[in-house]
Amino acid sequence: MLKIDEVLKKLEEVDRLLKSADELKNQILLRVEDIVKKHSEPLSRSIEEIINKTISEYRSKVISEAKSEADKISIATRNTIEKIKLLYQERKNIILQRVLEFLSL
Repeated sequence: MLKIDEVLKKLEEVDRLLKSADELKNQILLRVEDIVKKHSEPLSRSIEEIINKTISEYRSKVISEAKSEADKISIATRNTIEKIKLLYQERKNIILQRVLEFLSL
C-alpha cells in the first residue's frame, strides 16, 4: 500500500509539473504574441509610410511631367497659330494687292 501511495504522490507531482509546464508554455506564447504585435505594428507603419511617400513622389513626378508636356504643347500650339496668322496675313495682302491692281486697270 505504501508503494501505491508513493506512486500516486509522484503521479500527482508529475501532473502538477505538467500543468505548471503548460501554464509556462501559455505565458511564453502570450509574451511572444505581445512581442510580435509590439514590433510588427511599427514595422507595418514604417512600410505604410514608405509606400505613401513613394506614391506621393510618383504622383508629383507624373504631375510635373504632365505640366511639362502641356507647356510644350501650348508653346507648339501658339507657334502654329502665329504661323497660320502670318500666312493668312500674307495671303490677305496678296489678294488685296491683286484686287487693287485689278481695280487700277
